[in-house]
Amino acid sequence: MNDILPGTTEPIAPPPQQTMPERRALTEQKQIPQPRPSAVVSVDKPTPDEQADGTSTARIARVVEQYYHYISVVEAKLQKHNHFVELDPDIIEAQRAFHPKLSREIFQRVQEQRIAVVSPFPQLPTTWLLREVALMLQQHLQQRSAQTNGRTPLTILEYVPSDVVNTPQTVQEFDLDRELEGLTKPAILLLPRVTREHLGWRLNYTSHAAQRHGHYVLAGTELSAQVWQIQPGEQACWIQVVLNARESLFQSSYLVDYFIQGLVENQSQLPPIVRNKTRPEDLLVEGQFVCNIALRLRTPYNIFSFLQMLSHSHKDITAQEVVALLAEATQPETKETIKQQYYRSLSRQEQLLAVGMSFFEGLEEHPLFAALQNLMGDVWQMPDSVPSAFDQIDLEHLLIFFNVVAMSPYSVRFESRVGGQRAVLFNAALKSYRRHIQRALPWLVDIVQQSVRSEEAQSPIYGIEGSHAQLRAALGETFSDLSLQAGPLVNPALLVLVSSVDEAMHVFVARVLSRWCLLGHTQSLVQLLDRWQRTPRSTEFVRFMLSRRSGETTNQNHEIAETVINSASLLIITYAIRYAQPDHIPQELIHMLMSLAKDQNWRVQYYLREYTLDMLIPLHINQMEPLLRQLVRDSNMRVSISTALASAYRSYSVEVAQLIRKWFDQGSYVAETGFSNRELSSDEALLMAVSLTLSKLPYETVSEIFGIDDARKRQRDILRAVNHPEARAAVWSAGFRLSGDDAQSLREMLAEVQDDEIDEIISILTQMYLEQRAKLPGPCDVWMKTDFGVFPIWLSHYPPETEVEQALRRAIDPSQDEHLQELAFLAFVSFTEHFNLREEAYINQRNQKPSDALAVLQSSDAALKQPTTKKHSPFYYETLIPLLVTIDDQPSRTLINNLWPLVRSLHQEKPEVVEYTLFRMGLNPESTLVLIAQYLNEALKLQKTDYLGMGPRRLLRAMFALWQEGALPRHLGIILVVAIVGVLLMLCLVILGVRAFVT
Repeated sequence: MNDILPGTTEPIAPPPQQTMPERRALTEQKQIPQPRPSAVVSVDKPTPDEQADGTSTARIARVVEQYYHYISVVEAKLQKHNHFVELDPDIIEAQRAFHPKLSREIFQRVQEQRIAVVSPFPQLPTTWLLREVALMLQQHLQQRSAQTNGRTPLTILEYVPSDVVNTPQTVQEFDLDRELEGLTKPAILLLPRVTREHLGWRLNYTSHAAQRHGHYVLAGTELSAQVWQIQPGEQACWIQVVLNARESLFQSSYLVDYFIQGLVENQSQLPPIVRNKTRPEDLLVEGQFVCNIALRLRTPYNIFSFLQMLSHSHKDITAQEVVALLAEATQPETKETIKQQYYRSLSRQEQLLAVGMSFFEGLEEHPLFAALQNLMGDVWQMPDSVPSAFDQIDLEHLLIFFNVVAMSPYSVRFESRVGGQRAVLFNAALKSYRRHIQRALPWLVDIVQQSVRSEEAQSPIYGIEGSHAQLRAALGETFSDLSLQAGPLVNPALLVLVSSVDEAMHVFVARVLSRWCLLGHTQSLVQLLDRWQRTPRSTEFVRFMLSRRSGETTNQNHEIAETVINSASLLIITYAIRYAQPDHIPQELIHMLMSLAKDQNWRVQYYLREYTLDMLIPLHINQMEPLLRQLVRDSNMRVSISTALASAYRSYSVEVAQLIRKWFDQGSYVAETGFSNRELSSDEALLMAVSLTLSKLPYETVSEIFGIDDARKRQRDILRAVNHPEARAAVWSAGFRLSGDDAQSLREMLAEVQDDEIDEIISILTQMYLEQRAKLPGPCDVWMKTDFGVFPIWLSHYPPETEVEQALRRAIDPSQDEHLQELAFLAFVSFTEHFNLREEAYINQRNQKPSDALAVLQSSDAALKQPTTKKHSPFYYETLIPLLVTIDDQPSRTLINNLWPLVRSLHQEKPEVVEYTLFRMGLNPESTLVLIAQYLNEALKLQKTDYLGMGPRRLLRAMFALWQEGALPRHLGIILVVAIVGVLLMLCLVILGVRAFVT
């Protein structure tokens, strides 16, 4: 149910002292000055029709339309928070009407639980009620915060139903848990009309998430507790509001004032027997005072209905008949009473207008009025019945069916007063206006198709770009209700959308038909999909539409038609299963899902990866396991399965952990007999999926099931178990990602490296570096686009280290294994080759500086230029040079001895790459790599000289160091000869110097 917020132009409205948001909104809107178009609004040149017309009426209309369009754009940007719109507390303050006891009960519940789900009786305006409770909560928190000098009051955000399509190829589903985490500031979230798909099946987890982020959630639903299927632990969050004779839901003063205001505004339409009776103490009819009747009617909806019945009654109505109408108005609303009001209270034009408003229920006034203008004037060709500009006054008689809900000072939206009302109105209209509805369907299909193409959606119907999703959400429910009641009429329209081969259109159809399951028509959905797949009529229709678009009629189009229907059917079933209780998927749906999953068409497989796994694994992990086992051998499916499991772990940690352990134990048991390295087995694929999942689990938020140390140990166990090259590569990648910047974990992983895997390991580490380098945080100066992606660049300083760089930096340490040290250095060289040199060249180009790095990139010679070095004995290169550069740093000598042969070898092949790698390694002054890079650079310089170039002092120190290490006997002769030659040369130089001085 929705709010009852009458406006100034309605036949029934609250008294002046109970000013409603709509009245305020309309008043403020009228006070907005109309600026000169040239000063404020950019207006296009007049069209030829406007030029032919001697007046500027069309131009003025366009100016006004653009003016309010711009206001809407600004309001949307200011108020929009993902799927939510920020509400002005003043708008809520103006609509207070509920009895304090009811509001206080919900207020206390949401304070305790952080989330409350309200299920009211049909006529209760849920949105209105939730807004009032939210305002109470905001004011309470504001007072408490003022007393404790706390933070600013929480904002009130209201959910706007939408079908979010970021691009025609990217569809994002609403996820409350993600919204709670994504909001930057604590807020009070209102979700007035939701189902299980909005809140999920773990309200206790959502409650903890809301508390963790400082939010409060107030939700309302039209579903009963039975349909909602309350889960264990959710009872405390559920509030069932009932209407009984002993308790009041609305303030008595509000009901009386509301009734009196309606009597005043409808005096001319009321029968003589009740005219001029507008005071509380007036006797309206025998024994019935005005105030007593207002309290007896109990709700604004009943008061409105009673006044409407009086206004449409004959003039000679008797007191007994008035009492009978009073009794009728207080009866519970049923389908039959809605139909009676539809036929009895509305004219033919108003009946069609009610159908049109039901098409677009939930839209704000600007796109709604534009849609009604087109529908009535162009589609149904009733120009004489269409006003020049729709306004609320034109809908006054329809407000018995629709609530007016204020969204901002500039806009309101219209919602049905009674849950399920749209379906009832469609049922009534189909008996009298079937051809009108049939004529509107192609137009509605076109609106849906154009709404995902922003550049084509220029009509005011679409509103601002953010409103396109709301438009599709409204039309989705319209098509759903119509297709249930008039399937043969609507089925071709749905097949037109399916045949568009557009992902967004398939998602739209999936939402339309999956809603049948929510309404209890699962079997009807299965039968419809079965007819689509098996009957020639549906296939031929889709084939014809495909041929019409391509301009060709071939047998290939028939095959494509089948795959298009299969892919759409898979998506429909996926969305339908979302409504099922966890692990309680109806057997007919799970069988159809398993059957369609075998289709190897790329579109079917794409929907399976991107939608089915992601949406269904969290809710139905046990029932989905047979399908997961069927899919896990495919590498792309493994990635999607692991991502979905990691996402589900936040809310379903126990279930996901059980599945991981089950697959791990099964794979490890089979591994004891030995996997083949030629063929990837299904059990090995299970271990690969476990490895990928472990690398993605959110250990920082959920750590009580799997600790990260336990996960790293399992990764090493999996690595020892698998033999297939594809499996080992996948496990290596996952293991490195799980290691993060932990050098110890990385060392333990690399201890399992086999000689033929080094190139693969370096490639994985490089890919990790590129991914992390592209995501470095903080404001950068420019962006650089490469074959590997787009990267942030800092012109004035070097970027911060990535996680993989930090881990590898710790691996190049004297305490680490020689094998690990070499792998880490090879990885750093690979980073330089693949990105760092390109980065340096790009920066130098921007700064217009010559760059050696640029020359390296432009060289086509893989070996580059060879360095100029002198040829010496292995002793000179392998022993003497490392000793000389670390003569004063014995702890680093072992590390240099380990790395020097590799560095020297690589330097001979690509000197610039190695030298730039050492330069980047030495940039962090707090890192031990500064000294290591310095020693290696000095060693590269020494290899270009000879013994004499070292000088006798260094040679003598080297001899002493070798003697300390016990290596002197072996090299003594060489050292002595070199030392003697050095001394003789020095003596010669001294003698020559003395002789020159004497001369």
